[in-house]
Formats: sequence, structure tokens, C-alpha cells
Amino acid sequence: MEDKGVLYIAMGERYFEEAKVSANSLKEHNPELQTCLITDEEREADCFDQVKVREAKEGSDKVYYIRESPFERTLYLDSDTYIGDDITEIFDILDRFDVAATETRFPREEMYQQDRVVDAVPKWYPFFQGGIILFKQSQKTQEMLDKWLEDYDEIIGEVDEFPYDMPTLRKAIFESDVRFSPLPK
Repeated sequence: MEDKGVLYIAMGERYFEEAKVSANSLKEHNPELQTCLITDEEREADCFDQVKVREAKEGSDKVYYIRESPFERTLYLDSDTYIGDDITEIFDILDRFDVAATETRFPREEMYQQDRVVDAVPKWYPFFQGGIILFKQSQKTQEMLDKWLEDYDEIIGEVDEFPYDMPTLRKAIFESDVRFSPLPK
């Protein structure tokens, strides 16, 4: 298992193309960082050191496949990100913490359709963006990721529209034993 790297999960041609732009920007400023792409069909691009093919899921694929990171220390990035500088120091956060993500202050109103999930967490506990998640492999982290998937799987049948992953990520972090750090915006 590689020590540290960046994970992308991009299903479909559109998201694959976005992930290539992101990974190329990453490699331009961080050529030593390894990358892994999880996607729904065989795809190649020089910016990805590893490619895993998995079935596209209903809803947010990252919730299902983020735990398959081949790295001890992982920076998960959504496909629409762009890296404009050296980011290797971000992994130093994992010397002290298990998981880090960026807080978001104002979730979309439709996220509150998932009342069972939202109401399980104190009102003043923040929501976190799922587009940038830093984590290290540990029992606590795996339990948190498993809880995220378990809760997410349950709400898929409970909402009429696309099931957002932020309420269940928030709940999983709140209920876990991980040492959590916010990331700056």
C-alpha cells in the first residue's frame, strides 16, 4: 500500500474528463503524489497511476468506493477540483487527526428532506463538504466510512430525488470516534 495519494471516483465520460483536468493540475504541482481513479469502465490517462473499474451506483459513488483507496493516507477529490499549488503538506494533518473535511455553512434546503439523518445530530453541528476529504487508514476511519455508507444506503429509498451525501457524512463524523479536523475553505 502506498503511503499517500489522491483518490478520484468518476463514473461516466463527463466526470472522467473532469477528473483528468483535476489530476493533471495535481500532477503539474505535485508530480510525486500517486493517483488512483475508480471509474465504471476501462479508461486510461497518464495522470492516473492506478485505475480500478467498479459498477456505477445509484446516488453518490464516492460513498460506496472511498473505502477502496489504495493509500495509507488519502486525499479524496471530487472530479471538478483544480489544484494550483503544492499540496503535499496537507497530509501532515494526518499525523494528528484521522479525518479532515471542509465545513459548509449553508446546506441546500432539499437536504433537509432527509430529516431522520439531520435530526440525529445537534442542530449546531456543522455540515461538511464531501468533495475534499482527507483520511488515513485506521479501524476508526473504516468504522466511520462504514457508518456513512450504512446511513446513505438507508436514505436512498426514503427521498424522491438525488440523495445528498452531506447529511450522512455529517452524522457519521459526529457519531464516530475519529479525531476530526476541519480544513480551511
